[in-house]
Amino acid sequence: TDRDKILEGALYGLVDSLDDPYSEYLSIEDLQEMQIQLGDDYQGIGVEVTQENNRVTIIVPFAGSPAQEAGLLPGDQIIEVNGVNIE
Repeated sequence: TDRDKILEGALYGLVDSLDDPYSEYLSIEDLQEMQIQLGDDYQGIGVEVTQENNRVTIIVPFAGSPAQEAGLLPGDQIIEVNGVNIE
């Protein structure tokens, strides 16, 4: 409906106005597409990451994931895995 389109546009604008590279609004369709791409075979700690300055940087930990339970936050950088420096 038009009301839903207006609300979704407002949400996109609100998140965009934060000027935060780690914040992103996902519509229901976007979320469903991401879940399809990840599939049932997803394995990992439960984060979306990017590479910044040659470091793996967390964009967002997934709700209920091991990453969230461990306290990882957007902007955290992964520099070591199982005691092995990955820089």
